Amino acid sequence: MTPLSYTPPRTNRYPETVASVALLFLVASVLFLVLEIGLTAVWQITFFLSSGTVIYILSVYVVRSHTYRIEDGLFTVHRRQGRRITCLCRLSLANLAEVRPFTEEDKGGRDPNLYTYCNNFAPADTALLVFHDGEKRVTVRIETAPALLSVLQAVAAQNATRQKTETEETP
Repeated sequence: MTPLSYTPPRTNRYPETVASVALLFLVASVLFLVLEIGLTAVWQITFFLSSGTVIYILSVYVVRSHTYRIEDGLFTVHRRQGRRITCLCRLSLANLAEVRPFTEEDKGGRDPNLYTYCNNFAPADTALLVFHDGEKRVTVRIETAPALLSVLQAVAAQNATRQKTETEETP
């Protein structure tokens, strides 16, 4: 199998919009604090909340990106933040049991073993990859591309066929 790598492009601008509004509140609160207009405590709270919002959104949604790789029988997720690249997830494709679209029912569930590796805030097209390793079950949510999705679905179908033949052979 040839190595496959995919980094989802940024498709929505919600984080940048929210960060811009928070930055406006930050500047306004600094001006009102310097000019001593209104209640100082309210502007201090506004300053801290808006600065925290800007820092969080920039560090989580703007500067960070995920790359999905399939190579050597492994599915890996790497996070790039600035120049630093970190491997977040490394799972064997031999344990891939299911590939299905992320639905509204999945949003309400509280799966403790669900890991979300998406570049966009509230992405439209995502898939759930379900890995089984004995009794352990791990679910990974990723943004999809047609080439990546077709490879993952083919691997899951191969694994299901292999699992079925193994269970039929076992008395």
